[in-house]
Amino acid sequence: MMYVEKMTLLLERLVIRISRIGAFAVPLAMGILAASPEPYWLDSPEFTAAAQTLGVPHPPGHPLYVMLVKPFTLLPLGSIALRVSIASALFGAVAAFLLFEMVSVILRRVTPTLPEGLAAIISLAAALTAAAAPGWWFQCVRAEVYSLQILLVLAALYPLVSYCLDENKDRLGRLYLSAFFFGLGLANHHFIMLAALPAAIPPLVFLSRERGGKGAMLVTAKLMGIAATGLLPYLFLPLRSAAGSPISLGGVHTARDFFWVVSARVYQKSMAQEHLESLDERSLNAVFTMMNEIGPVLVVASLAGFYYLLRHPHTRITGLVLALLAGVTILLRTIMGFDPFNPDYYGYMLPVVVALIAAAAVFAAVAIEVLRNRIPVGKPAAVLLTAALLTIPVSRARDAAPGADLSDFRATRLFYDLTLSHTERGTLVLASYYKLFFVLWSAPHIDGSRPDITVVNPQLFGYPGYLTQTLAAHPNLRPLAWSMIVNGAITESSLSELALDGPLRVEPSPWVQERAAAHLVPDGVVYRATPEPMGLSDINAAAPVQIERWKQFYEVLGSQWKEHETWRMLSWFHYLDALFLAKRGARKAALEAVSMARALGNTTPQILGLEKALKEKERGPVDVEPFMPTGFIINGNIVPRS
Repeated sequence: MMYVEKMTLLLERLVIRISRIGAFAVPLAMGILAASPEPYWLDSPEFTAAAQTLGVPHPPGHPLYVMLVKPFTLLPLGSIALRVSIASALFGAVAAFLLFEMVSVILRRVTPTLPEGLAAIISLAAALTAAAAPGWWFQCVRAEVYSLQILLVLAALYPLVSYCLDENKDRLGRLYLSAFFFGLGLANHHFIMLAALPAAIPPLVFLSRERGGKGAMLVTAKLMGIAATGLLPYLFLPLRSAAGSPISLGGVHTARDFFWVVSARVYQKSMAQEHLESLDERSLNAVFTMMNEIGPVLVVASLAGFYYLLRHPHTRITGLVLALLAGVTILLRTIMGFDPFNPDYYGYMLPVVVALIAAAAVFAAVAIEVLRNRIPVGKPAAVLLTAALLTIPVSRARDAAPGADLSDFRATRLFYDLTLSHTERGTLVLASYYKLFFVLWSAPHIDGSRPDITVVNPQLFGYPGYLTQTLAAHPNLRPLAWSMIVNGAITESSLSELALDGPLRVEPSPWVQERAAAHLVPDGVVYRATPEPMGLSDINAAAPVQIERWKQFYEVLGSQWKEHETWRMLSWFHYLDALFLAKRGARKAALEAVSMARALGNTTPQILGLEKALKEKERGPVDVEPFMPTGFIINGNIVPRS
């Protein structure tokens, strides 16, 4: 009997050890094996370049991310982009491990009679289910701040939950640790961290009851002081800006610049513009997103877990902490706008994933404990049911893998080559769409590609650091800056003057005035600009070459056009080609551009309407005003103003 007990104990310890290792190693392997070898779309090229050069990315500057990722760029393996993606994989793996530890602490309090081995397996299933969620996994395979942010959220949440579950509330060390990581989280992505702040309210209310108002205020003041030390990475912004950072979209040279960057004022207006749907519709989007992330069964199980935590006095504070973390995050993100097709928005929702999965794990543990203690064959059934929980992350990973695996991703590199491989030395490129700009602008800083080409985004001239740095290096851009600041568009005079200075390429975006667009000739993704207006014969001569380049690009790209962000980018630029060619009267070429967009499965009203207008008559320019972006653009999607 003693031998059996000893072997059982050894087996349980082995299960616990394997579970702890698995909670870290499996997510790390998932991240590394699916890591992108090239900078992904969106902000990934900028973050990769910022890490490589110790630069200052866009507001709020993300100083902690840059400083932590820089050492990874020195790894002697793969491309710079792959090394930065590995950093994201590591952050995500540590976050999954912290989730494992936090769930383990909760389960020890909630189910004290459940064997530790079974609790470890439940905690492992919870950690791996989070890591296999499509939104979580995708943040761990590309250059982005979200995997680091969920690590910092959990680094603050784990000691907070541990403190809430401790019967001795006089030991405040864990609260101080939580405050420090909260401050660090503010130095990486303050919106996500501020959304998590209300989760700290329940233990502080408890302290006020135990210690009185004065005692609670003293503790709160100390916590705020400790959190403030976590903000020290923000000193990186002015110091690096003063040293002349080559990447400086969040450059800080004055106190006013510092406030502008750190407060991310530039996004306040755009967030207000995203109110395209009513709040209840956006809330439903967020709820359905969570069901897609972890599955509807786990969402329902989490509600039962929350009920259990809130019902029992010894876990009530913990239940409130997790409920506030999930509820406030969903509320704030839906108020600010939620785009279910943008992978960045899933990064904002990762704290919700953490809270829901932790609550679902509580429900699973309680159900298994009841099964084990109250049914004659409960013990073996409990073991089987616990083991079966591991099939959940396996199933989720199988479903998420096609979208999360970027190990073969090369669309941005091919797009870069398509755009700039045939351009003259010394060319100035004006790229207004941030996705295109980041791909073109970052490459020289990452791997030295085409250092002879200058890439400028006129839409970012409102960024103090960027405008200052750009005009210091290129004084001849002052007329362009003036036209953008005063007119909000590239004017004919500013474009013509730049075309006289040297080779000029311009993205045919809606921010180019119509008279200025008459100086453009299709010649790839960014059009060739000339000092004088060009006629229809010039456009018709250039259009076949333009179409042929796109066809050659698709031959090299293969099936990667199906990747969602790549699809959006290609659809957007075919749309721009079609608008430009239709407006100039090159109807045949415009129809070919529309056909390329339609071949991708693009059925937006603008594309369909433009196609119909092009077929109505054979000659002459088309009035494209009804098919132009009527409001604003979110990630390449044409969105009507509400």
